Amino acid sequence: MNIFCLPFAGGAGYSYDLFKKNSPDYLNFISIELPGRGNRILEPLLKDVHLMVEDIWDQISENLEKPYLLYGHSMGSLLSYLLVRKIIKEGKPRPEHIFLSGCRPPSTIEDMKKRHLLSEQEFYDELKEIGGMPDMILEDKELLKFFTPVLRADFEAIEKYKHVKEAPLDLPITVILGSEENKAWELIDEWKSITREKPEVLRMEGNHFFIYNHYKTIIRVMSNKVALNSF
Repeated sequence: MNIFCLPFAGGAGYSYDLFKKNSPDYLNFISIELPGRGNRILEPLLKDVHLMVEDIWDQISENLEKPYLLYGHSMGSLLSYLLVRKIIKEGKPRPEHIFLSGCRPPSTIEDMKKRHLLSEQEFYDELKEIGGMPDMILEDKELLKFFTPVLRADFEAIEKYKHVKEAPLDLPITVILGSEENKAWELIDEWKSITREKPEVLRMEGNHFFIYNHYKTIIRVMSNKVALNSF
């Protein structure tokens, strides 16, 4: 079972290495690499989520005939939602299940603070406050300086997103949030407008990057879905 993993802001293909290294043989985690990072570091950064989705589509569209899952964290959740819309419009097989973590509903994104316009110090302070990057990067000035252009581009892409109301998806969705993601919890009911099926909501201890403390649990959640549904 392929699981296409879409990146969070500032993330790259290697961001899901812990999932790859600890997954059972029957789950194949495939990390999506966007331009301007990882093995595509020399390509221009994208500052529009729709262009990102087109790029992802070009990477995976020929590999959707077998059952598959989608997983996105933070920005990757918005990309997953938009990618599913693209897949449906193109008449390709839909994912069996969508897993979204560390995210707010697409319909609420326009209310977000425009962080990509902040000064350098304000931007760093904001990242620390919201837990917008793993601690290992936030605490290393050289790493942070390297990732800042990627982060700003990704934040700009997210914060310029304009939501278009469409018919609810006919797909099962699991939303996983950290216990300290207060704003995401306040908006949890908004997920009901995204899908006709009742979204499953899971709580795990931690801040925005709780996934690195709970990757084994998240893998187990996915494994159980595959086992129970016999995709």
